[in-house]
Order: sequence, then C-alpha cells, then structure tokens
Amino acid sequence: MDLREKTLLSLIGALMLILIGTIIFSSTILLRSYENLEASHVSDTLDLTLNNVNNEIANLNAIVTDWGPWDDTYSYIKGQKSDFISTNLRKETYESLRLNFVIITDPNDTIVYGEGFDATAGTMTPLSSGLVRELANAGSPLTNTTLNRKVSGFLNLLEGPVIITAHPVLHTDFSGPPAGMVIMGRALNDAEISRLGMLTLPSLSITPLSSSSLPPDDRDLLLNEATSPVHVRPINDRTIEGHRVVQDIYGNDAFLLKVEMPRDIYQQGRNTVLSFILIQLVSGLMIGLLVIYIMDRGVLSRISTISTDFGDIAKRGDLSARISVKGNDEFSRLAEVSNRMLETIETTQKALQENDAKLHSIFNGSPVMQFVIGKDHRIILWNRSLEEYSCISAKDVVGTDEQWRAFYPTKRPCLADLLVDGAIEKIPQWYQGKFRQSQFVEDAYEATDFFLGKDTAGKWLYFTAAPVRDIRGAIIGAVETLEDITERKKAEEAIKAANIKLNLLSSIIRHDILNQLTALRVQLELAKMQTTDPVQLDAIKKEEAAVDTISQQIEFTRDYQEMGVQAPQWQDVHRTILRAISLIHIEGITIKADLGTLEIYADALLERVFYNLFENSIRHGIGLTTITVSYQESGDGCVVIYEDNGGGIPHSQKENIFNRKFFKNTGFGMFLSREILSITELTIKETGEPMKGVRFEISVPAGAYRFSGRT
Repeated sequence: MDLREKTLLSLIGALMLILIGTIIFSSTILLRSYENLEASHVSDTLDLTLNNVNNEIANLNAIVTDWGPWDDTYSYIKGQKSDFISTNLRKETYESLRLNFVIITDPNDTIVYGEGFDATAGTMTPLSSGLVRELANAGSPLTNTTLNRKVSGFLNLLEGPVIITAHPVLHTDFSGPPAGMVIMGRALNDAEISRLGMLTLPSLSITPLSSSSLPPDDRDLLLNEATSPVHVRPINDRTIEGHRVVQDIYGNDAFLLKVEMPRDIYQQGRNTVLSFILIQLVSGLMIGLLVIYIMDRGVLSRISTISTDFGDIAKRGDLSARISVKGNDEFSRLAEVSNRMLETIETTQKALQENDAKLHSIFNGSPVMQFVIGKDHRIILWNRSLEEYSCISAKDVVGTDEQWRAFYPTKRPCLADLLVDGAIEKIPQWYQGKFRQSQFVEDAYEATDFFLGKDTAGKWLYFTAAPVRDIRGAIIGAVETLEDITERKKAEEAIKAANIKLNLLSSIIRHDILNQLTALRVQLELAKMQTTDPVQLDAIKKEEAAVDTISQQIEFTRDYQEMGVQAPQWQDVHRTILRAISLIHIEGITIKADLGTLEIYADALLERVFYNLFENSIRHGIGLTTITVSYQESGDGCVVIYEDNGGGIPHSQKENIFNRKFFKNTGFGMFLSREILSITELTIKETGEPMKGVRFEISVPAGAYRFSGRT
C-alpha cells in the first residue's frame, strides 16, 4: 500500500471517527442536556403545583380565620345565638366557599356543629366517619384547643385525603379564652385534584402512601431515592412524571404528589439533535470529500508523481532523466532540488567512473605486485603484475578467499587479514619486521612454493600492507604489495659474507695489535727499570699513555664492530638490567627498577647501554646512593627513565657526553650507547638538573615496545 492509499484511507477513517464522535456527543451530551432541562421543568412544575395546593390551603386557612375569631361563633358555642347556623352555614355558603365539611367543637372537643356537603349532588351530608374518628382521637392536632392553636394541611381519612384547617373560636378582637375550634376542609377527590391540575396543565394525582393503590414502582422509587424531595422519571418517549412526598398535619410523610406531563422538551431536543446530526453528517461529508479532493489533487498525486519518476529513474538507471512536477510550490521546489541532486549525482557518478577507470588503469599498470582484500577477507583486486608473476589469473581469485590462501605461508597470518580484523597488536608476535600501527606493516621472507605453478625456490618477496579506510576513518579493507627482492637479498648476503670476512680480519689484526701493545708495555716497563733519568722517565710515561689510548681505541672498535651484527630482537628490559648489574661491583647503592613486563625491540647490545649508564653513575656520581629505572607511556610511545642522585651533569656538557671525543675514562661509552639505540630508531638524551643527579630518557616509538602477557 503506497502513501497515497494510506493517506486517503487515513483521511476517510479520521472523517468517520469525527462523525461517529459527533453523533455520540450529540446523542449523549446534548440530548442529556435536554433531559436535564426537561427534568428541571418537571421539578419546577411540581413545585408550582404544590404551591397551588398550598395556596388552596392558605385560602382555606383565611376562610377559617374569618369564622374562628368572631363573636357570633363564640356566642353560638355558648348557646346564645341559636340562629347562627341557619343564618351563616347554609348550602350556598358551602358552595361559594367550596367547602366539603364544617365542624365547630367546644373546649371539650365535643362536636357542637358538624355537616358535610356533596358538591356533585349539591346536598348536605352527615360528617364522614373518618372525621368523627379523627376528632375522637385525643392526640389529634384538631383537639386540645388553645389560644394560639392553628392547624392547616393534609389529612388522610378513611374516605380519602382532605385539606383541612382549624382555628380556635375567639372574640372578634382575638381575645379568649378559646370557646372551641372551627374546622373546615375540602375533600381531595378527583374533581378537586383535576381542578388543581388545571392550574398548571399537568395530570395531577395525590395518593396516600399507605394506600394499596400506590403503584409498586412508585413505592420502590420512594424507597431508593428517599434523600431527594423531588423525583423525576420518564415513563416513555411521550410521557414523564414527577413525584414529591407531602406531609400531613401530624408532620409525617403521608401523600405522594405526582404530576404527569408530555415530553415536549425531550421531543424537541431529540428532533434538534437529529437535525444537528444530519447537518453535521452532510457538512462533514462535504468538507471531508473536499479535503480529500484537495489533498489528493494538491499533495498526494504530486507526491505519487515524484515517487513514480524516482522509481522509473532507479529502474532504468538513467541519471539524466528528471522529475516532471511543475508549479510554484513546495513540491515543485522539491522537484527542482531533486533534479539538481540528480544532476550532481550524475556528474559525481561520471567522475567516479572516470576515477575508477584511472584507478584500475594505474593499479593494473603498476609494475608492483598488488592485491586488495575486504572486511570479508575476500579478494577485491588482483593486478596484472601479480597475475604475470604468480601465473594466477585475477578471475580465479577475485571474490574468493579459499583459493589464494593456499598460496600464503601457513605459519603466519596474512598481513592484510591482521589489519582488516583490527588485530594490529598481534603483528609483532608474528613478524619481526618494522611496522607502524596506524599506517602499514612490512616483512620479507623466502617465498619457496608460495605460488603454485611457478618455481619460486630461492626467491625472496618483500611484503607491505596498509589499511583501506572509509570516509569515517574505519578500516574496510587492506592493500598488500609484493616485491621480488631476490637480487637485493643476494647482495645483502654477499655484503654479510664480506662483513664476516672483514670482522674476522679486524679481529685478527686487533688481536695482533693488542699482542704488540702488550710487548711494548713490557719493554717500556723494562726501560723504566733501567734508567733514572727524569727526561727519559717522562718520555716513557708519555709513551705508556699513548699505548693506553691505542688500547682503548682498539677496544672501542671491537664493540662498534659487534653493533648490528645480530638482528634486533624483543628484550625484557628488567632482565636486561639485571644482567648489566651483575657485571658491575655495586656496594652501598640502592637500585630500584619498576618496569613490569616491558619489552623493547632493540639491538642485541641493549645490555651494554644499561651497563654504560650504571658504570658512569658509579664512576662519576658524587655521593651516589640510589639509582632508579622506570617508564612512562605517552601518545607517541614509551620513555624509559634512568635516574640517580649523584652530582649530575652541567648544562654545557649534556650533549657533549654523547660525543666520541669527549670522555673522562674509557671515552666511548655514551657515544656507543646512542649508536646501539639508533639501530632500532630509539633515542637517548640527558634531562637532569645539575647537582641533583642525572636523568637519561630513552624514547621508544610506538610499535617498538610491548608488554608480555597483554592481548
């Protein structure tokens, strides 16, 4: 699936998620808001209905307040106004005041007057048994008349709920004592409840909590939500009801006030939400399709064009082709940059091809035998000179490693392999030739049977290897050169044979000269014994000094002759120092040698260097008590430090001590030491402070020292 398909699918998926989220939000959050608004409206209506009922109670209370504090009522109870009933409590009075019963009691709670009224039939009726029983109850709020005792509210009778008010009978000026109670009320029958409901337009019902007609779900609702005074509950999509518990005149929860209302707000909200969802769907689809169209035409199709053009260029390998996107925006600028990049790549590729052709031409045209291996140890290049010398064709070894390895000496790993593997530190263990760790390694050895198919008996090959690095400096391969040095080796062997003969001749001559010097010393000694002439004795003394000088020079020629005769080798410095010390009489001098396992690649006469240092310290050190030999590593190599606490060397003589004409004793010790060290490119200098002791520093280059036991 390409980017275009992924992007289009992602946009469509995002659009669908947005639309689904909008639908969920609308159908839950917004619709819930309408439901909350509906519940609030029902609660307000319920409060308004209860307020109307309370207004009815207040109206009834105002009526009874007119009848209670009245002298005529007071006189009637006292038996002084016999026409009170016929004059004031006629049927018309009940009708006009919408009373269903009126009761007048005396201070003993005895009913003095009590009549009921059936508003439907328009006739007077006896008091209901429920009222009579209530007044007979000594604990009823309607009994036990006192001056300020007023009662109003709901009362549940056997015949059904009523609203009832009571006021003590007082004089018109509200003075007492109370003569009894005036009790008036209205029955909350269907007609009265319908009338109350008409005031707020809901369907109203008032049901005693103790009534068996109370629906079970209403009873459960009251039990589960007893902490809330108002309960709102949808019945269906068309109707919603609200409930509220009302207390009676005893202060107990006695009635359930319930209103039923049409769900106009909910229906309107649902219609609004549905319209909103439809608008969002249409708008979202239109905007989404527009965005997808713009994205596809303005972005994705152009990206697809760029991708296709790049794919075609890569497939054909034609770097002269260009990206075809036009315009004046980011994509056209990207196409321009890409075309410039392709042009640069094309130019660079041509240059690389030319350089590669030049490199192969130089490599194959070089008279020096060369081959190159990679990190996988496989042959990358094998030049023509090597083909001709080895009789092995490049096509037989390029890309392989097994075939050519059979031609390499099995006792030593390939120099190039050691470089590629980063095992440069192992080279000194296998090769005794010189090497520089970061540049190249070299060696020469007899190449008998090195190349199959070519007679190489008696041939000598000189090998050099150098790492091939990438632009980050990491080794990615190695190039190795081979040179036939058979003629040079023959010349070296001839020179070596001549040197041996010369050394032999020098040894014989030196031996003969020393014999003659011995004889001369004997004759000079006899001459001294045979004369007492001071002039002759002085001449003999000078002749003896000349003989000693000749003897010292002959000894120097012997040491100098031995330099370089043997090949340099790895030498344990600590053991070399111990051998040098064993040749010198050291008494009362502390020698400290902290050299660990340090080894130096040097001439076989390295021991003579340390012998000369110890001999000079003992001979010339004033107050000498301690000699210390240590080493320090640095970025350039290693420094072996020789120190003593003798008299030291003046600044003016620090370099002269290495001059063969400057000496106090044997004369050539330090000159000879510098010459021995220089054979393997080691140097020595004196850096001590005069009067504080000598300090000789022997500098050992990197690659010419190692530590035995280290990997």
